Amino acid sequence: MWKRRALAITALTILYLSSRLINLTLIPIFTDEAIYIRWGQIALQDPVHRFISLEDGKQPLFIWLMLPMLKWVSDPLIAGRLVSVFSGAITLAGLMALSWKLFGERTGWIAGLTYIISPFFLLYDRLALYDSLTTVLMIWALFLSVLLAETLRIDVALLLGMTVGAGFLTKSSAQFALILLPTTFLLFDWKERGKGKRLLKLAGLGIIVVLLSKGIELILRLAPLSHMIALKDHTFIVTTQEFIAHPFERLLGNMGGLWNWMQAYATYPLLALFAVGMAYGLKKYKRRTTFLSLWFLVPFLALASFGKVLYPRYLLFMIAPLLPIIALGISEIVSLVPELRTDALRERPRSAGRREVNPVWGFIITFLLISYPIWFSYKIIFDPLSAPLPKVDRFQFFDDWPSGYGINEVIGFIKVRAETQKIFVGTEGTFGLTPAALNIYLKDNPNVEVKGYWPISDGIKELTEIALTGKPTYVLFKDTQKPNPEWPLEFIVKYQKGRGEVYMSLYHINSKK
Repeated sequence: MWKRRALAITALTILYLSSRLINLTLIPIFTDEAIYIRWGQIALQDPVHRFISLEDGKQPLFIWLMLPMLKWVSDPLIAGRLVSVFSGAITLAGLMALSWKLFGERTGWIAGLTYIISPFFLLYDRLALYDSLTTVLMIWALFLSVLLAETLRIDVALLLGMTVGAGFLTKSSAQFALILLPTTFLLFDWKERGKGKRLLKLAGLGIIVVLLSKGIELILRLAPLSHMIALKDHTFIVTTQEFIAHPFERLLGNMGGLWNWMQAYATYPLLALFAVGMAYGLKKYKRRTTFLSLWFLVPFLALASFGKVLYPRYLLFMIAPLLPIIALGISEIVSLVPELRTDALRERPRSAGRREVNPVWGFIITFLLISYPIWFSYKIIFDPLSAPLPKVDRFQFFDDWPSGYGINEVIGFIKVRAETQKIFVGTEGTFGLTPAALNIYLKDNPNVEVKGYWPISDGIKELTEIALTGKPTYVLFKDTQKPNPEWPLEFIVKYQKGRGEVYMSLYHINSKK
């Protein structure tokens, strides 16, 4: 039995790493990735800037975890994305443990496989964004909440408090781990003797979780810009006062958008399997299935009610608790497969009360059920431009200004020109893809100076003056598609953003024009 389990773990590990590491840089650097990686480089260079992310209202843990990667891995983009790859690996372990604990060993293995082939998780495990790290912390908070309800042990409460505290250092969404802490009462054994005493113990352990996690959150107070987190949050969600004034103003519209993204990423086959798992789970594991459902439903409704600016990745940590239910649905469908028995099987007596399932048929049906998610994930790995992503993510990662198509080529061009002379590069934008992506790769080049301008029209005069000194001067446009013809520009090259109509273009400042 243990040999089979070791073999299965090895196979899942190889499958996971292959799916996350192959063509890891095929999707070009994205504007948020450029910002985070640049923060990491600055923090690595000078410890004074370890809280640099707070300048934009972002918690620092993701940046901190990136630091050793940036030190050991030569390509900064790979270094940043490896944080998400490793986060996803720990999420995989947590989901398997959670599913195994709630619904049995077979469901645990199926949940692991479902996570690996899910296009939603695969995509974000391959990007240097906060969301995979948030997901792993929420999944382990969920698993430890289950253990806490069953064991009532203080060491579990301490681990849970530290996990939630790490979540507070990652993203404000971690507050749902505390909001949902009372759901552990669904898993409480109400029939065992000494119910009152055990209830008090569970409540006391819950208080320890809250105090410890909030104590860890106080680390943010070491930086003078910790107040920026709340300000940043309110650019994406409404305040309580705004919600009370118009409680249902955003709900239906947001739910429609969120549901469309769920359909696109979760895919219809997995949603159908979720429906099967819910039906079976509510029949056989009512409290456990309800418990998992609440870890999705509460943050989903909160996001729909309070959200001002939404992106599909905000759903990532919410959908993760649904995977054990999806795995339960797969497990149940496979167990209902009509048995095709060989003569040898017909002669063998059947165990009382046990249905034997032909493993070949189980494999075939399981493969058919997950074939579309596998195809979707295959596209993300090998041909991301043709992957059926939701429009908003297509715009960000491929077809519009946040996408980094052309960055590598421009950097290569600059490096060649800077081999024998000093050059100056002005970029359209002072924060984001430009100039951050250029600084990421050119920060150690003494012959290159990069400066951002916004709006770019305000920088043309300064760029022209620099060019008049004889220093080769270039300007990189990411938003402007047709520069003012009166500017002293000489076109060099442009690069299409994915399959969109937006181009990144590089010009030389012609001081003689």
